[in-house]
Amino acid sequence: LLSERGAAGAAARRHGLQVLTRAAESGAWRGGAPWQHPVEYLSAVPPPPAGGVRPRGAYECLLSPLEGAAADLAAEAAAALERFTVQTEGIARPQGGWRELDLFDVCGLRGGGGARSRAARLRATCAAVRAAVETYPYVQGALFSALAPGTDLSPHCGPTNGRMVMHVGLRVPHPGAARLRIGRPSSLDDDVQGSAPADAAVEVAWREGEGFVWDDSVC
Repeated sequence: LLSERGAAGAAARRHGLQVLTRAAESGAWRGGAPWQHPVEYLSAVPPPPAGGVRPRGAYECLLSPLEGAAADLAAEAAAALERFTVQTEGIARPQGGWRELDLFDVCGLRGGGGARSRAARLRATCAAVRAAVETYPYVQGALFSALAPGTDLSPHCGPTNGRMVMHVGLRVPHPGAARLRIGRPSSLDDDVQGSAPADAAVEVAWREGEGFVWDDSVC
């Protein structure tokens, strides 16, 4: 609905905002940040900084090794592109513009047969993922993710505020070619005024070889 154009889209967005406002006023996400409304909300988890992006200091032990290996990861990802599958959430426009490869599966971190032969083609990648899990055993998954040029993702929230998401740019045509907007969806800027949280959105641009950590329960 956030992506629909015209009067019908504007009406749907107004209705959606009314529903969100009533839920927020009832205490569904009490103590959370603006635009933070995951399905599973853990009130004991402190709200994220404005925009959801976390200071990297606490995550340096994970970020730095991945950033240092980014060139090798990029080469292996490019060689494995034909094995990527279309992301299943259905929020990419055009459809099929977002593809991914589950590295926990490929590297044998979920168990199952055949992992060793698949991992042999992604030696540097699997070594980096295994090292991350050994450093921090609570890592729950890892993916290669690819966006085709011109692809937009509809506004969405992660399912819970009980996790952090780490992104490391591998191949970016130029700084700003791919951007993540966190907070007020841009589709609300023109046709919904005065009825949404006033906090400005934050935009983060992917850069090759650089990473960041954020709370994706903030839309």
